[in-house]
Amino acid sequence: AEFVFPALRLKWLANTFRDSLMRELDFTSEAHNASLAATMLRNQSSIKIPKVHHEFTTPRVLTMEAVNGVRVDDVPGLLSLGVRPEQVGDLVVDAFSRLLFVHGHVHLDLHPGNMLVQCCTPGTSIKDESSPVPGTLRKS
Repeated sequence: AEFVFPALRLKWLANTFRDSLMRELDFTSEAHNASLAATMLRNQSSIKIPKVHHEFTTPRVLTMEAVNGVRVDDVPGLLSLGVRPEQVGDLVVDAFSRLLFVHGHVHLDLHPGNMLVQCCTPGTSIKDESSPVPGTLRKS
């Protein structure tokens, strides 16, 4: 772009993008963020973040507790558990709002592959794993 528009200095953007991408691809950073979020949300009975196995985690390998469940975007799967999608949405908004507004922690890994719903004892509340009525919202 600078070749065509010399006044447009964008080299900083490429450098910033490269640095951000390298941080994003470092799984030790992701492991740290998961452990930090688990600590921040430890008093939320409906939230569970999988345990990180730091001794087996490297910049290229993230090792966490295995979690089973239904993806938050699998509406038929949620309904088969007796979970209303609105309940899951409320829990996700609450969890990420707590991280941001109570703890000042920004966690932007909000995608359906990171959040699972698990069934629990009828009559109990929703739960989340990592990062989800009778069910449990779990971040995988």
